[in-house]
Amino acid sequence: MQWHLSEGRTFLEQAVAASPQAASRLRAKALSFAAHLALYQNDTRAEARAVEGLALYQQLADQTGTAYCLHVLGICAMWRGEYDQTRALLEQSAALYRVRGNMYRLGWSLVLQGVMDQAQGAYVEARAHYEEALTLFRDLGIVEGIAMMHFRLGLLLFYCQGDALTARSFLEEASRLLREEGNTAGVAASLLRSAEVALLGQGDLAATCILAEEALGVFRELSYKGAWLRRCLCWRGCRLARATTQPHAVAMKTS
Repeated sequence: MQWHLSEGRTFLEQAVAASPQAASRLRAKALSFAAHLALYQNDTRAEARAVEGLALYQQLADQTGTAYCLHVLGICAMWRGEYDQTRALLEQSAALYRVRGNMYRLGWSLVLQGVMDQAQGAYVEARAHYEEALTLFRDLGIVEGIAMMHFRLGLLLFYCQGDALTARSFLEEASRLLREEGNTAGVAASLLRSAEVALLGQGDLAATCILAEEALGVFRELSYKGAWLRRCLCWRGCRLARATTQPHAVAMKTS
């Protein structure tokens, strides 16, 4: 994947260099897409490319292109922790997407606004943005977006608003959708989060064990050795440790 991103960026950078003075739609697109790819490679040139692309799109009175560059710049600001600037850029982007009727791009812009709200402790606003994005993704049939919103709403509802019952149902639906999409890593993450809610929010030790074991199996299939796997092992160990301290569990073991 990294090789393909690098190859794509090389092609786009060459296209940009080939016409340095041409304020053309082609150059603006090359700049904006190069900026977006650079984001995923942690390249500091992402913002400069987006700024240049934004200027060209504004000269061309291209609202969709302008919205796209504002969106990229909003991500750059978010990664720097500049949330006020992030909010302003994403709100401008979303407003233009609404005007143009680009509901797909609007949905993802709302997702980012929700992430930013959540990071700032504005949980009511975050939920509103996630729910609007979920509605848009449902209308468009974007399963990836629907699954992501179930996942993010599940985490928000439990960790920020204390609603374990609804949170678990959202996370389980996320697991189901991600499984249908073949997103194995996403399935494992959703299962593990469901285990956390079952244990910490509901005290359901049996469900915790089942969910954590299933998540552990998926992570092992992926040969994943990061923090998620360690958390999965932790929850399983926690469940087993608690179970062995209960009188009925000890009686069953000795019977």
